Amino acid sequence: MYIGRKGFSLIELTMVIVILGILAVSVLPRFINFNKQAELGVARHFAGVLKEAEDIYYTRLILDNIDQYELAQRYFLSFVAFSEGVSDRNTLAIDNGIRNLLQNPGGEVLQPDNSIKLTFKSGAVANYYLSPTTGAITAEYVGF
Repeated sequence: MYIGRKGFSLIELTMVIVILGILAVSVLPRFINFNKQAELGVARHFAGVLKEAEDIYYTRLILDNIDQYELAQRYFLSFVAFSEGVSDRNTLAIDNGIRNLLQNPGGEVLQPDNSIKLTFKSGAVANYYLSPTTGAITAEYVGF
């Protein structure tokens, strides 16, 4: 150790870098997990919104005296034809903030089997199914 020395030795700097690296490696997985938790929260919230939209839609059909269940289901699937921006009376809008969490923000989410599939950037997938017999919406979350 020299008197009047300015700065740090190479060993001291190396030790600080090693300690910071160890801290970063131990904390990084926690931050990565926050993204998946946020995506799962969005997926669960979307399931709730979808169920509320279905309730509103079927209530509107009852008020309009449309009581044919099969016809009502077919029209509900067209009601879920997603649009950007503000929802009109016939579509359910997905906010662009949510769309930006998806792998393909402008992509089609309605599947040929009349289910809805949201694939997030992390690779996690949320599937929503409309039961043809009961009209109930069920959700399945994979990879969260």
